[in-house]
Amino acid sequence: MRLRVQCFAFAAVVYAVGLAICAALLGVQNLYAGESPLASGAEVTGTARIGECARSGPISEYGFGYWWDCEVTVSLPGPRQVVTVLGHSIVTPEDRGGPVRLEGHCSRTDPDDCTFGRGGHPLVGMLVPVLGMVSMLLLGSTLFLGGAFLMVALLGADLAWRLIRRRLRPNERPPDDQWFTAVPEGRGFRISMGRLLLAVVLLNFVLYTLAAELL
Repeated sequence: MRLRVQCFAFAAVVYAVGLAICAALLGVQNLYAGESPLASGAEVTGTARIGECARSGPISEYGFGYWWDCEVTVSLPGPRQVVTVLGHSIVTPEDRGGPVRLEGHCSRTDPDDCTFGRGGHPLVGMLVPVLGMVSMLLLGSTLFLGGAFLMVALLGADLAWRLIRRRLRPNERPPDDQWFTAVPEGRGFRISMGRLLLAVVLLNFVLYTLAAELL
């Protein structure tokens, strides 16, 4: 029982800290309003008129904080116009006073498929994908560790050990203080880690589904 309580506490801490850091990193990424240097397509520059805007926050797909999604009509050389929605406060309702200069890229096969942003320093733009990779690695580690601790807390050490090792031989289960360090070797290690990863993925999927229904 003590091990279950400890694992539940560890899972709560791992989830809370890991997801909070991921949300903070996501918010930092979305502070950059410029175009990504990795964007492909024909470069375009135009002016935008701001339409309807919707606000999201304090926690959203953009991380912590309050953000604006605004419909814009972008006038491009040609002349032609592209109507799209810009997220994470690239433009805000305060920009309705006049035309806003935007830079972007349009698909060479579909001229209406465009992405836009405000001017930004290329070096800063290169840091955004790096932050994205760091946050994804951190998210994966958080879900794996948190799920592993939560699995032991819900199932108990014996059942969790059977799930990972397939069968429990006499005296095979390690003491509680050595449970996470007593791992099999060789092919047994690969099989055990595969089962553990599958169980953690399924558990996190259930948690996500429940959270989506409740929220």
